[in-house]
Amino acid sequence: MGNSGGKDVEDVEDVDERVVQYLKESPIFSREGKKALRVASTYFQIKSFKRGEYIIKKGEKGTSLFMIAEGSVLFTLPADDGNELPTRMLSSGEIFGEFALVYDTERTANAVAETDCTVLELSREKYLEAKGSKYMQPLEDRVKIICSMLLSDGLKRIAFLQDVPEETLDMVGHLFRFEEVPERTTVFKEGDTPDKFYIVFQGELVVTKKDDLGFHNELGRISDGMNFGDKALISQSERSATVTTMTPCQFFTLTKEDFTKFRKAVPQLNDEMIEKMNSFNLAQGITKTVPIFSSLSQKGEQLLGLLSRYQQYKPKSSILTQGESEPRNLFIILKGSADVFIDKKRVNTLSEGDYFGEVSLVAQQHAHSATVKTKSGCWCLIVSQNAFENIFLDEPQLYAEIKLRVLGSKSPLETVLLHPKAAESLGNFLEKEWAVENVEFWEAVNHLENLGNRKIKKIVLKCLNEDIDAVIDKKRKMLEDRANKIFESFIKPHSDKEINISSDCRKALVQRIDEANYSYDMFQDAKQEIYAMVEADNYSRYLASDEFKELISEIGQYKAV
Repeated sequence: MGNSGGKDVEDVEDVDERVVQYLKESPIFSREGKKALRVASTYFQIKSFKRGEYIIKKGEKGTSLFMIAEGSVLFTLPADDGNELPTRMLSSGEIFGEFALVYDTERTANAVAETDCTVLELSREKYLEAKGSKYMQPLEDRVKIICSMLLSDGLKRIAFLQDVPEETLDMVGHLFRFEEVPERTTVFKEGDTPDKFYIVFQGELVVTKKDDLGFHNELGRISDGMNFGDKALISQSERSATVTTMTPCQFFTLTKEDFTKFRKAVPQLNDEMIEKMNSFNLAQGITKTVPIFSSLSQKGEQLLGLLSRYQQYKPKSSILTQGESEPRNLFIILKGSADVFIDKKRVNTLSEGDYFGEVSLVAQQHAHSATVKTKSGCWCLIVSQNAFENIFLDEPQLYAEIKLRVLGSKSPLETVLLHPKAAESLGNFLEKEWAVENVEFWEAVNHLENLGNRKIKKIVLKCLNEDIDAVIDKKRKMLEDRANKIFESFIKPHSDKEINISSDCRKALVQRIDEANYSYDMFQDAKQEIYAMVEADNYSRYLASDEFKELISEIGQYKAV
């Protein structure tokens, strides 16, 4: 039978007999014949180290394996006090550095000659050259076993996998690959086709999406022990965001094919991922059927999927109790039904697609106005108050619509101004009162202020390899253009839409424009003057007007629970 890789006996001429003898004395090659030892010896190089010399240092790129021929090697880690903490000792015949033959990774510890040492070094280049050679098979088998064990040991430190039996992890450990990625590297981009599942062993990453103006928007951070990438693999959908390393990162990864094998081998984790996926899909499906979420942006849908959870309630169990303040959640019935009671009298029955609890979130009520009790049991998607606020944090227009539906004629002026249809309705009403420019000014200033709120840390832009100065210049140019347009339209004396503000406020704004002293809040005083004027003079009449009644009829008022 021919040799499938590496050298053959006939190719060997000059050999170092010392290496042959060292290999013969090692546990790995002790059963091999003389010819095999002679071939194997040609891949190794003898090196000597004096006592106290470093053989390898923590943090160095690993490119070779070492077999101790003579002497002892001490492994250490840096301690907080600047000294080195001993971790283990190896002696003649033992090997270390196996990971470096298989993975492009850094050394995880120092290796120091405890005595004068002689070692045999096998470089990755020589290992790959010898791969498949029957004469190097004993070492290749040993390397595979040790690397699999090291992977399993690392995987056991991941919270996501801590409930998986040790024997199962040992069994599936070989499926994982260990990868190192430098800082400021894009792991994948929004829109990419998914090809891997990631578990973070060490490092920090940032998740971003671009907004409608082309600015990066940070969605969150990923750090040690967290996993990502499973949703797109399970659903076969494109990556929904961009993930970039902020620090050097180490991952355990699974290819698309090995991810499928892993899910089959570890059913309990597969069920957990499917539940997470179902919750995400249910949450995103809700955006198409529940009016509260029907206008959510893509970012809002992502947050809803990430921040919501679903829960099963047993028959005849109370979800909300009249007079109590907790829980303060939004509940959406996915399956089953529930009765609504006010003062112990049943007033309504809710079923699939119905929702409740929104009034306590929006109106900031201290106590629930009704009791909600399941009939034959039901499943609910739950959005906590904190999650609810985070979902709508960057969606003031949508949040304003929810408030309008819930609060009706008790809605504050700001809520009306933040909602496009409501602001248009108010503008139509004010046009009759010769004051429509007030609404238009307020909206223009609000857009300018929102531009200022679109912030992302410079360290994130640096990680994304963005030109920070170019991003700053783009925002500054947009600030100047919008500020000048607002001034020309509403502040400049005798302009077509000149608003009625105090002379001091107008004078201050004229001076700022002349001095090119721009800021996102430069019109704040004028905005407050206009707000106070409309609230005091026009707003109460608007709330009682036909325009407001038509608005509420069009957007639909909630039936509060």
